[in-house]
Order: sequence, then C-alpha cells, then structure tokens
Amino acid sequence: MNPMLPWDVRVTADLVLGGIGVGAFLLAVLTSVYHEGTNRLTAKIGFLVAPVAVGLGLFSILTELGQPLRFFTAFFRVNPSSVMSWGIFLQTIFLLLTILVALPIYKRGEASAPSTVKILGTVCAIAVGLYHGLLLSSNVGRPLWNDGLFPFMFFGFSVLTGFAVVLLINLAVSKTATSTVSRSEAAATQSSDNNGASLPKLLFSVLVFELVAILLWMVNTTRSGLAAEKSLQLLLSDYALAWWGGTIVLGLVFPLVLVYFGSSRRNNPPAGVLSLASAAILVGGIIFKHILLVAGQVRLPLL
Repeated sequence: MNPMLPWDVRVTADLVLGGIGVGAFLLAVLTSVYHEGTNRLTAKIGFLVAPVAVGLGLFSILTELGQPLRFFTAFFRVNPSSVMSWGIFLQTIFLLLTILVALPIYKRGEASAPSTVKILGTVCAIAVGLYHGLLLSSNVGRPLWNDGLFPFMFFGFSVLTGFAVVLLINLAVSKTATSTVSRSEAAATQSSDNNGASLPKLLFSVLVFELVAILLWMVNTTRSGLAAEKSLQLLLSDYALAWWGGTIVLGLVFPLVLVYFGSSRRNNPPAGVLSLASAAILVGGIIFKHILLVAGQVRLPLL
C-alpha cells in the first residue's frame, strides 16, 4: 500500500467487485426477460454472482475504513449532501435484493423471485454502477475525476466486467456439462442456447459505448483547465503502458475485434473466442479502475 495515497487497492477491489455484481445482475435480468427460454443458465449464473461480488466488495471497503463500525453508524448519521452516504444505503439495499433473487436459485434451482424484487434490483444496480464514478468525481480537488462523463465510463466497465465474469463461468459450466452427455444432445443444447440469443451483440454494443465514452472523456479533460490537462498528461505518461496497452487495447479493442470477426450472420462466436474476449475485458477493466484511482489521487505541484 502506498502511504501517500488516501485510497489504496482495497478501494480498487470494492470498485471492481461491486462493478462485477452490477454487470452480472443486469445481464441476468436482461437474459431472463428477453431470452428466458434460451439463456436460463446465464441468468442463474448472473443472479448468483451478483451477491457474492457485491458482498466481497463491501467487505474490502470495510477493511479499508480501519473502523468497520463506521459503516453501521453511517445508517444513523445520514448526510444528504454526501455521495458516500448515498452509496452506503444503495450498496446495502442492492446486496439485500441480490440475495433475495439468488436464494430461490440456491434452494430450488429456479429464478423464481418476484418481478418487483428484480425491478428494484435493476434500479439499484444502475444507481450503484453510477455511484462508483460519482464517488470519485465528487472530489473537487481531483481534476482527473471532475468530468460529467466519468461516472458513465465507470458504469460502462462495470457492465463489461460483470458480463465477462458471467460469460466465463457460463462457458466453463457448459463445457463441463457437454462432456457428460452425448454429442447429439450437446449439439441440441448448443443450438437451443444460440437461438434468439444476442449476448455477443450486446457485448459488442457495450464495448463500443465504453470506447467512445473514454475517448470523449479524454477530449473533455484536455479542455477542462490546466489542472485537468496536467493530470491527464500524468496518466498518459506515467501509466502509458497500462492505459493504452491494458485498458484500451486489451480491455476494449482486442475483444471488440474478436467478437466482431468471430461472429457470423447466423452464429455466435466460438466458445474459445468468447472466453478470450471475456478474459481480456476482465483484465482491462481491473487495470482501468486501478490506474484511474491511483493517478487521480496524485496531487500536482503548484496547481
């Protein structure tokens, strides 16, 4: 841990894990609503991943606080003007809703939670996804974070990493399942999973959104004053390899190319291509959140 930085890697863990929970839950809701018959496994995995990821993220932030009791006292000392105060309520409510949705799957193997709970969970998932970026951008003295697009960038990578984790688990489970059945049954199952499914198209769309959001953020930051411009220059010089190689190329461009060229008009990309794209997105998303957290905390001299 760097003693010069107020927030360390445990905050990164909260941002990454919480984002995975948000993305996993949103993907599960989408697949359960629009492709319930063809993507039941994806929905179940997403609903099961969400509470685990969010819970681990909250645990990591509790250890970072140093005094875990501060988390509980925050429920009684509400500060309406504090973004962090909002976040404590949002994340706790979201965690409880994800648990309510996951329990029927754990007990009976069916996603039978009431629609009202899923709707509330979706609203909270979007709110938590945006909150992570708002928490950073609300720090006025951190020019790298003070941009209106910053929360949407964080939300985009939260969705992407959640999708990636669910797809990786889905592909691993499907591969294990097909190894225990006959080839004809496996082919029938795979055909059923692909009919009407548009997960690669959805993944491609979110990748494009995130890439455009990051590029627009970089342009806006260079036009937001000397402090913001210098902060971006610091990011692009001291963390050039991690930013361009890890975030942009590995996390966005590489999976974008894989999904685009791996798809055909009728078929989804092969499992190996989707696995590679998902792994690249996950690594790129972790790098993205960590270096922005670190670089944004560096105070520039004379500014």
